[in-house]
Amino acid sequence: MKIFLDVFIWAFQPGFMRLLLTQSIRHIALNKFFIFTKLDPEKPNFIMKRAIILGLIASLSWSTVFVAGRYLCNILGVYPLLVAFFRFFLAGLICVFYIIIKGQARSLSLVLKRPARIGILALTGITIMGSSVFWALKYSSAIDVSIIMNSNPIFIIPLSILIGESLNLRKTTGVIVGLLGCALVINGNLTSFQLTQKEHLTGNSIALVAALSWAVYTVLGKSLVREYGGLLVTSLNMLVGSVPILIILIGLGEFAIPSLNAFLAILYLAIFPTSIGFVFWYKALEELDASRLGPMQYLVPMGTALIAFLFLNEKLKFVSIAGMFLIFLGIYLTTISRNTLKSSQNSL
Repeated sequence: MKIFLDVFIWAFQPGFMRLLLTQSIRHIALNKFFIFTKLDPEKPNFIMKRAIILGLIASLSWSTVFVAGRYLCNILGVYPLLVAFFRFFLAGLICVFYIIIKGQARSLSLVLKRPARIGILALTGITIMGSSVFWALKYSSAIDVSIIMNSNPIFIIPLSILIGESLNLRKTTGVIVGLLGCALVINGNLTSFQLTQKEHLTGNSIALVAALSWAVYTVLGKSLVREYGGLLVTSLNMLVGSVPILIILIGLGEFAIPSLNAFLAILYLAIFPTSIGFVFWYKALEELDASRLGPMQYLVPMGTALIAFLFLNEKLKFVSIAGMFLIFLGIYLTTISRNTLKSSQNSL
């Protein structure tokens, strides 16, 4: 992992600086991730580069979620809800610990101030979304689930009407194009529409439920995240949202301690792509506009495809590539701002 990060960082910082990742967990907790040898940390250039690096690391780490989930639920046969529970419960504990270390323990009282809002967000964004992702990975490929799951911005736009946001022709076109891309990936065939193809229909349809749930979570949680910060809201939601999963597991008689291999894989999910991934992402959002950081999430399906090919021997189908292209185009059309369009036209 260290070698990978060193190579990755050098690739994005050519020639004039050396970037080292600190080895101290305490420094990570205090957000002292990097030591630049030739840049003043107070300068905007440094802050922007650091935010980009943090966003890239977070996005690439999220690529591994789908591969690890497929390995756990399909190859090892771990019950999907069990994976979801341990992932979010452990990650929630780690993130809350991080918040306490930062001296913001009092902010955790948000769960008492807004119990109904936190409860709804936890149910949609963690309980339903988290469970659906791992159920989908039990029946479908990591690549397809990653593509569909990352189509959620397409669904955010029409849902935003409920909170008073407008829907214009460009956004409507983007939603239609993106939905067409989702349909291609779910169907798994360019030439015919075959609902009888269980291999595609079951897992990919569940992945669509996960994408819709995350879109609902994003829309409903928008005001709360703006007021209290994404990391705090997400951390509380992970803990609260894992409770219904635990209750279901116990009720079904499926709660158990995973095997050592399975537990290590779940622990990886909890620590790296979930805890550290969210910390890095929200830290990057503090220093970089969402419009510049958001497109980095396009790397997730691409990273998943590469890792799934290397470790799971999955092949990227042409229909999945076509669907992914349409989804990305739909996301671009729905999220690009008028100011961005004007600036790009002026630059021509």
